[in-house]
Amino acid sequence: MAYPMRSLTRLLAVLVVSMAPAFAQEPAEPGRLSDAPTAEAVPSPQAEPTASLEEGETAEPVALPPQREFVVGVAEDVAGFSAVGPFGLRSGFDVDVALALCERIDARCTLLPLPVEGVYDALNARRVSFAVMGVAPDSLSAGNVLRTTPYLELVQRFVVPRTGRSRRDDGAGVRRAALEGTQQAVYLREKTQAPDRVVIYSNPDGMWIDLAMGRLEAAFSLGLLARREFLMTPLGDDFRFVAASDGLESGPAVSVPVLVRPGEEALRGELDRAIVDFVQSPEYGRLLYRHLDTDLARAPELATGRP
Repeated sequence: MAYPMRSLTRLLAVLVVSMAPAFAQEPAEPGRLSDAPTAEAVPSPQAEPTASLEEGETAEPVALPPQREFVVGVAEDVAGFSAVGPFGLRSGFDVDVALALCERIDARCTLLPLPVEGVYDALNARRVSFAVMGVAPDSLSAGNVLRTTPYLELVQRFVVPRTGRSRRDDGAGVRRAALEGTQQAVYLREKTQAPDRVVIYSNPDGMWIDLAMGRLEAAFSLGLLARREFLMTPLGDDFRFVAASDGLESGPAVSVPVLVRPGEEALRGELDRAIVDFVQSPEYGRLLYRHLDTDLARAPELATGRP
């Protein structure tokens, strides 16, 4: 029997509706797990309340603490330590030490070149916060200037004629000389039995000239300065450092600290720690080798704390 198309369509619709419950999943019996896996219910995290910006508002920038600034004294013109080169740039061991210490204490530093004899006045007048000056003299004007743990040791040496004797004896006997305000002058005064044979000079030129003219048996100086100021010049051709056979004891090496202006104990403590870290770093040895003569300058025997 033929059915019209419309009647067939209605018949199919009735069949689909009547069969739909057979395809529905039966509920699981109590105590029986469903065959279909289900995901564990994970509680959704509570969203933290956040501040929203109103229309037209901008976020405030986070304010960082300002970086500290220090003025650091260095020698005006001492070769190897701090001097201006042919291109107008200041360089030297003390210059690099100052910058390395400033980096370690997280400070921005400006270098101020000073005459060597004026460093204590600058510190006491608070023109500089601290000074890195390998050849700073001992001075009565030091006042209450603070000293850090040493960052360098410098060897002291006697300079004598190659013949071992002075060329002229003016009747006063053999004499030995050192520069005023140095540890070498203190050492000579303490060790020489005849004080009248110790000559203290106010400037190096006069001492080296008198040594060259034969008026002195020996001049006592930091080895680095003696080599660069005298032995490496034509005037010093006939002179040398003492040997063990000469019978002149040069004494211990000079320990060189950073000088800190009075009242800055906290800053000195920071610099102490920075010096210990710097001296132990590979950078220290490279800078020492680059700028100074390593037979006459060396790293200090490191003090890890203040006595």
